[in-house]
Amino acid sequence: RGAGFFEGDAMISVIQLKLAMSNAFLLRGEKNILVDTGSPADFPTLTHLLNKHGVEVGDLALVVLTHLHFDHAGTVATLVKQAKCPVAVHRLEKENLETGKNAPIIPIHPLGKMLMPFMGMGFAPTSADILVDDTLDLSPYGVAAQVVFTPGHTPGSVSLLTDDHQAIVGDLCGGGWPLGQFQPGRPRYHYWASSVETVRASLKRVFASQPVQIHVGHGGPLDGRQAGQFFLG
Repeated sequence: RGAGFFEGDAMISVIQLKLAMSNAFLLRGEKNILVDTGSPADFPTLTHLLNKHGVEVGDLALVVLTHLHFDHAGTVATLVKQAKCPVAVHRLEKENLETGKNAPIIPIHPLGKMLMPFMGMGFAPTSADILVDDTLDLSPYGVAAQVVFTPGHTPGSVSLLTDDHQAIVGDLCGGGWPLGQFQPGRPRYHYWASSVETVRASLKRVFASQPVQIHVGHGGPLDGRQAGQFFLG
């Protein structure tokens, strides 16, 4: 599943890569950027899906991690050994990447509390090459987009906003239930957050870019207008 829009002479494509527990995304412009890497066992599936879209691991210009949880950063260490491309994370989660330890997982929903016994898995550590503070311009990596700081799900969560009004938001919000298996296009709050108030502030930042489509870590994609009405009223 993918979405593509023209911006001037360049086309930006966001291709959803559905993995065992979460979505990764292939962001394509003049070059290829991978957003998130799935769970620790997802590497064969991830490489297969990249190959299906004509991309070898070595073709990646950059890997961006929206946050440091095992179902999003699980294969990054294996991936970058082969890809030999830089990894970008928010500065607040640099240590999580380097130690293979999850950023805080704090349930805010009964289902989130029920699933906590399954949330303790770690991931292979690796080093961060690029540290995001507030924003990171992705044009040097071949895509007309930027990474923006959108904390709330975790303290160092980030989102990607393309120049053609698409958003990749990781777990800032979700689609469907329980984790996107049913009604994946229906917007919802996620089951875990370090701060609900901060989630809402970050959602306002995302919607200020007027996204036409929102790509989420579980379920999705979401229609930008419908999601805006749900989250902002």
